[in-house]
Amino acid sequence: MVASNVASYENCRGYISGVYIPFLSRIFRMGFRDIPGFYELCHMERIRMSINEKKALRNIALERDYLHSGMDEAAFSAAVSELERSGLVKAAFSEGGSVVDARLTQHGKTYLETNPELRNPLDWARIGAVAASISALVTSIALFVVCNR
Repeated sequence: MVASNVASYENCRGYISGVYIPFLSRIFRMGFRDIPGFYELCHMERIRMSINEKKALRNIALERDYLHSGMDEAAFSAAVSELERSGLVKAAFSEGGSVVDARLTQHGKTYLETNPELRNPLDWARIGAVAASISALVTSIALFVVCNR
């Protein structure tokens, strides 16, 4: 802990479970809008990716090629091409279509930091439709039970 900040920030912002975190202290002193890129870091939208795209992104982050990914060259190239379209990866392809070099962009690095498990986005419209259907079913069953007494 930083001794100079202990008295002014004790039991206040910047501390989580008794541990002083300078970044949080800076956020609360300055305000969220003053920190460049903070909103984008915390509110990054998830991107829907296939299993091959997730494997390729993880291997590119670890600076591995397709031989270490457990994928064939064509599937790896297709996955890297899709990742490049989404802006997560910058890649160089040979004339045959195989990947020569692939690197994460800054957007890709930030995406991996905010979504390390690479979960796909939730479809809230479908979840709402299922919840409404279940609610309607339960209501109709309850009405049927009450009316048949």
